[in-house]
Amino acid sequence: MDDNTASELDTFVRMARESPVRTGLLTFSLPLFALLQLLNGVLHGGSLLFIGSFLVLAIACSVLLAQYQLAIYRRQRLSGPYY
Repeated sequence: MDDNTASELDTFVRMARESPVRTGLLTFSLPLFALLQLLNGVLHGGSLLFIGSFLVLAIACSVLLAQYQLAIYRRQRLSGPYY
């Protein structure tokens, strides 16, 4: 693990400690919803191609939301709250 990845992980852990509900909702709720959709599709015979595509896109969107949230957190730590 390089220094940048360790720094990102450390920042994410600090952010999760300070605001666990917001971090959990923005980071883990979308992939959890996509997994539930996958389970629903398997149980009810849905198209696994479309559901799998949705799962991949939901995880990618969740990663981008987490990175955006980290950027906002870092900016707030440098300049103070913006509200």
